Amino acid sequence: MRTAGIDLVQVVDPREATIAPACACKIPLDNGWGLSDCAIEDRNGEEMGHLGEPPVPSLATVSPLGWGHGTVTIGPEGLGEWRRVPGSALTLAGVGAWYLYDAGFALLDRGLKEGAVGAVAGGSYLLLHGAPHTTITLTVKP
Repeated sequence: MRTAGIDLVQVVDPREATIAPACACKIPLDNGWGLSDCAIEDRNGEEMGHLGEPPVPSLATVSPLGWGHGTVTIGPEGLGEWRRVPGSALTLAGVGAWYLYDAGFALLDRGLKEGAVGAVAGGSYLLLHGAPHTTITLTVKP
């Protein structure tokens, strides 16, 4: 599609590249404001997309949380950890920051401290942040 002589759709497929592709996504189209680097990398055998930070996994591979108490440990790189959440009440301890997205990946809520997140719709995605090697405790109740 072209408007005002500018191509609006530019597809980049880096899967066959031998080096990391150099590309940018411009959202919205506004003559350069809001440029972000975009890359696809292999992280432990899984393709992860980077549009700025944090890396986003294929949502089909995000580990689900079970009922009860569980832990998530932030890796040595300090990257965020993703989990899929069942319909539940959720409480977090030891977290630096968290983001909650619905099944369509719209941001529902976020926080900078531990405590009760509250009721969470089934199929939601949770992104957890903390310092490298931090262990975050989660309580998931129906």
